[in-house]
Amino acid sequence: MGKKLAVLALLVVLCSVTGQAAGSLAVGFYDHTCPNAKKIVRGVVEVAMQQNLECSSTTASSWYLATYAHVSSGRVLQCRRSLDLYKACGFEAIDAAKEKLEEACPGTVSCADIVAFAARDASAVLSNGRVSFPMPGGRRDGRVSLSSAALQFLPPPSFNLSELTASFAAKGLDVDYLVVLSGAHSVGRAHCSAFTDRLAPGSNSTMNDALAASLRRHCPASPNATNDPTVNQDVVTPTSLDNQYYKNLLNGNVLASRSTNASVTQLALSSGLFEAKFAKAMVKMATIEVKTAPKGEITRFCRKVNGSPDIRVAARSKQQLHNSA
Repeated sequence: MGKKLAVLALLVVLCSVTGQAAGSLAVGFYDHTCPNAKKIVRGVVEVAMQQNLECSSTTASSWYLATYAHVSSGRVLQCRRSLDLYKACGFEAIDAAKEKLEEACPGTVSCADIVAFAARDASAVLSNGRVSFPMPGGRRDGRVSLSSAALQFLPPPSFNLSELTASFAAKGLDVDYLVVLSGAHSVGRAHCSAFTDRLAPGSNSTMNDALAASLRRHCPASPNATNDPTVNQDVVTPTSLDNQYYKNLLNGNVLASRSTNASVTQLALSSGLFEAKFAKAMVKMATIEVKTAPKGEITRFCRKVNGSPDIRVAARSKQQLHNSA
């Protein structure tokens, strides 16, 4: 898989979850009903990461966003529509995994669980095996999918620290979780429109002068829908999810402005601390407000709820993933 695929060392040890249930969720949920479920998802994830190195971090970032916003409520389809993530890389792999799972175990594995498992597997693949953890299963998919409802579950880039804290608190996540999960900014890309306000004269930005100068050369002064380039969120180790984000925070090499505290320094300087805390936080997110039986459903296609008008899902890249896995 190559060292360049080491993006997203996310979810390390999950000591307290192994062999236990989180509500109606459980590690090994499909052991009897679809024993190869995790193996199938992992195979598709590995192929997806190998086929397109450039978009590997986007793929993983898409899965992590979906985990935060919608896996917990069975709203995978909403996430894809409202955030346009389906045009990114990640969800073609979700379709491919779903298709293979329907062949092996029809009507058994939910799209919400597939996304959660994909986030777990991306962590292992992209960290060259340094990060491995059990993800509980048993989620169900929502029966209603309104793209307009999805954005309320994701904090926009414009949120300040107070607004982010409130957004996380609504999910039952405290400030420590906010600090740890912000480490996801170590991978993926950001549109210039998300941070150009920090590049304007008199913005009182804490951004490093050299980084600001580089971004001014790359980004238009007034980004719009037709001219809004993207840049790496982590300018030092852009293809690795590691604690570099916190080191960047300390020296101003970040796109977004966030207050720092003692936790940031600890995460920047302590080897392995970020990985362990991020693992716990990701699993925590994936077990919040879940839909479990008898609520929700197991959707046949991850792009539509059951009973809705048929949607053609056969994309060339999805078929390649399906055939290769």
